[in-house]
Amino acid sequence: MTETSNVGKAKRWNKRAYTILALYAISLFVGTFSAQRVDASYANI
Repeated sequence: MTETSNVGKAKRWNKRAYTILALYAISLFVGTFSAQRVDASYANI
């Protein structure tokens, strides 16, 4: 019984870690994308 609960706990933490990683990747991508757009607007000026 303890093994299954440990596996469930590990899966839950795994999902949480993947979610945090995905959010970090998305924020990083959005940050670089917005930075490129800002650079482009400055170049136009």
